[in-house]
Amino acid sequence: MNIDIHHLEVFCKCAELGSFSEAALSLGIKQSTISTHIRTVESEIGVQLFDRRKNRIHLTPAGEILYQKGLKVIASRREAIAAVNNFLGRVEGRVSLGSSTTPAAYILPCIIADFMKIHPKVMVHLATGNTGSVLQDVFLERVELGAIGSVPDKEQFASCTLGADELLLTYSPAHFPQISGNITFSRMREFPFILREEGSGTRRLIESVFSQRNLSQSEFKVVAEMGSIEAVKRAVIAGMGISLVPKVALKFETDAQILNAVPLSDVQFTRNFYLVHLLSKTLSPVAQALWNFIESTGNRG
Repeated sequence: MNIDIHHLEVFCKCAELGSFSEAALSLGIKQSTISTHIRTVESEIGVQLFDRRKNRIHLTPAGEILYQKGLKVIASRREAIAAVNNFLGRVEGRVSLGSSTTPAAYILPCIIADFMKIHPKVMVHLATGNTGSVLQDVFLERVELGAIGSVPDKEQFASCTLGADELLLTYSPAHFPQISGNITFSRMREFPFILREEGSGTRRLIESVFSQRNLSQSEFKVVAEMGSIEAVKRAVIAGMGISLVPKVALKFETDAQILNAVPLSDVQFTRNFYLVHLLSKTLSPVAQALWNFIESTGNRG
């Protein structure tokens, strides 16, 4: 029996995601190639590894054994390569990074580009989610580093500041011309309001202000909850309502005068973004190099 390490990595990704098509998207290869690799592994081992049910794939008992052992083989390979690179003083290889949507779109690209100018042999895999899902991925060691929009649990995660930002009251002047001058937090209740989804750092910050002022979300005219800042901005442009949007995400729309964005007169929605890793896990040399780079460059807000 001789299983190619790349085929093993493909198998483990399929097992993790429960879908050949999702694995193909994640790995950036064709679904037909995925299927060929899985057939090759099954042929080499002589046993079926997946059952197919309702457009999903599920590990067979033999597949479960190979998945658990395969993860250890893949991790050992990466650790061996990292150890050699570390001994030789080289920073190269793959680093996995999870990020909430705002830093992923508006902060990390410039940081990663600057880092890769110094270390051109690094490949960054960036997965996006909300703050809650990113912390879960870091905790479960699906990614080494996470970029989030709220303060992490200091007993579980190490953190450094990635950047600073504030939320601005954002509206379409074409649809809400009556909004002008100083707007208070309380006056926001007069207008249809668009929220981010539960678990996002933006949502957590807004809810903390609700709590501080003994207000309930039900007192606001919430018309939608959306899973990304871009979706929120498109909805505001369309006149669906107003929202609180990170300043860092608004430069294009405000410069083009598509949207107006102003601070509230009586509440300041400021926050930091953080880079985190699991305290109980030693970072790979590539992840440690990226961590050190971000720490040394300081706050990018």
